[in-house]
Amino acid sequence: MTLKDLKRYPEMSEPQLRPRYSGVATFFRTPLVDSLHDVDIGVIGVPFDGGVTNRTGTRHGPRAVREQTTLIRRVNQATGITPFDLVRVADCGDAFLEGPYELIAAHKEIEDYFAKFKAAKVTTLGVGGDHSISLPILRA
Repeated sequence: MTLKDLKRYPEMSEPQLRPRYSGVATFFRTPLVDSLHDVDIGVIGVPFDGGVTNRTGTRHGPRAVREQTTLIRRVNQATGITPFDLVRVADCGDAFLEGPYELIAAHKEIEDYFAKFKAAKVTTLGVGGDHSISLPILRA
């Protein structure tokens, strides 16, 4: 990887320039956006575990995934492909749930949140959360 390549992705720095443990943790070190302009794939955290009766804690999943994906390199070492050259990927933050303790209401909020991305023609990748978040995401 050349310095020219690194300058193409200032938000996704190589560890030689900035340690991977520094900066704001986003999914795969992609930019954190609040606008869907120029976004092909939006990665959305869904910190929700209200659909389980035991073994809670999956609500911490989005944060853990963000932290761990800071260790992934931009270029796939086996194929030489840089996925972020093919599509514009952004971290779109977390789906905020006003009522995380009521399953049906929370699912409706998740569905409504993801529907905004569909309306903007942005493909979504939801990272949760418990298994119950799949249904409202698919409904959107």
